[in-house]
Amino acid sequence: MKDGSGLPTFDISSKLSDLKMTRQLGSQITLKGASLYDLLGKEVDLREKRNNVLARQLEITEVEQALRGSVRAIEDEIKVLRTKKNCF
Repeated sequence: MKDGSGLPTFDISSKLSDLKMTRQLGSQITLKGASLYDLLGKEVDLREKRNNVLARQLEITEVEQALRGSVRAIEDEIKVLRTKKNCF
């Protein structure tokens, strides 16, 4: 659009929502990038720990004890939930 002076004029009000969205997306990209950078910085240590755990052989008795403990914990939670349900 041109006014009487021959210079183009712009209606900025129609672009305000686009500007707000662009700023918001720019902020989100920056935050996600910073978070990703921090996580990748931890990857070296975590990779070493992960490899150590994966290389370790599991003892069957340890696995069985852990599973039994998990089953007991779940059974206890079920009992608690059933008693709460009966109270209502």
